[in-house]
Amino acid sequence: MDSNRRYHSDMAVYEFLPTRTNMLEYYSVSSERDLEDLIAGQEPYSIIDLSCQNLTDASMPCIIKNAIYQKKCKILNLWGNRFTSKSLFVLIKALEGNQTLQELDLSHNSLGDDGIQILSQFFSLNNCEIKHLDLSSNHVTDVGAQSIADMLRRNRTIKRLSLNKNDIEDTGLGGIAIAIRNGNERIVELKFDDNPRITREGIETVLDILRNHRSLEGIYVQNCAVFSPHIKYDLEENAFRTGFDVFI
Repeated sequence: MDSNRRYHSDMAVYEFLPTRTNMLEYYSVSSERDLEDLIAGQEPYSIIDLSCQNLTDASMPCIIKNAIYQKKCKILNLWGNRFTSKSLFVLIKALEGNQTLQELDLSHNSLGDDGIQILSQFFSLNNCEIKHLDLSSNHVTDVGAQSIADMLRRNRTIKRLSLNKNDIEDTGLGGIAIAIRNGNERIVELKFDDNPRITREGIETVLDILRNHRSLEGIYVQNCAVFSPHIKYDLEENAFRTGFDVFI
């Protein structure tokens, strides 16, 4: 990557994670037996992908038993289902002391700020090894963002955090940035794409707060407020001086 280029404008950006082998066909399971069979066909210590399966809170115990305890999956994809905060009490209990799971995708569910608070309290304890956490599209507001900020002051495992497509505003964004600056040197990537309440002022504040942060490699703020070409140019100029890549 060109060290002189510190922003990426209007680019399709893809995160290069381990190859997603054994991706499951998207269809809705109709029973717990179907869910068990779906998981049983996956390799141990690999990716368990249960995306878009129309799963509810009632499915979580089965997932824990078969995917986390038996298969000891490294990556667990649960995006695009119907999980709420209620299922998280069961999930965090199963994650206590877990040394295998590295990535957890809970995006496109209905966790809300209550669910974010439950997860944040758990991750504050550093009781597992999850490094990549995706909470995109979960109706997270500044209330949830504050819980995440409190967590990031204590957490020592999470490196990549995705909060795309939520309702976070400048205050929540700034609170997360301050928490990282004041106590977190593990984060390498932050994603806030498609949070329409984040403004130019919020982005500029975060860039100033996190300027030359030791571990941060990239921050994503694409498709937030609608910027005129002049404002976008100013943001890009500011991004050149941050010391990390900014995706605007």
